[in-house]
Amino acid sequence: MERRQWKRTSVSQEAFCQFKNGSNEEAFLTGEVVNVSRGGMGILSSQRIEPGTAFRIGIADGTDGPFTLLSSRVVRVAPAPGQKWFVGCAFTPKLREDILAWIERLGALNPAGWGDAERTL
Repeated sequence: MERRQWKRTSVSQEAFCQFKNGSNEEAFLTGEVVNVSRGGMGILSSQRIEPGTAFRIGIADGTDGPFTLLSSRVVRVAPAPGQKWFVGCAFTPKLREDILAWIERLGALNPAGWGDAERTL
């Protein structure tokens, strides 16, 4: 049974994440946003982030233009192909419609990506 409140859109957009690691030190990683909705985002990363971790996701348009930081919390982590991790996160607070539309425009449609496969995790 589908429990999502908002429509999830498949995208392919580079992003970086900033969080505090187990030693309470600032840590950074890059990843690919593979799906997005008003409530959350799925990221494919080479590094595992533990569920419950609060972090900020940075997304830019790639032209030194608009840039935004989004607050979120990891809600699920699962192994992904290629020694990567699928990181599902929930936005805190929920994403505004205008920012969601901007991210959807930036990310190319990715019909064969993790956007749909993630639903079974």
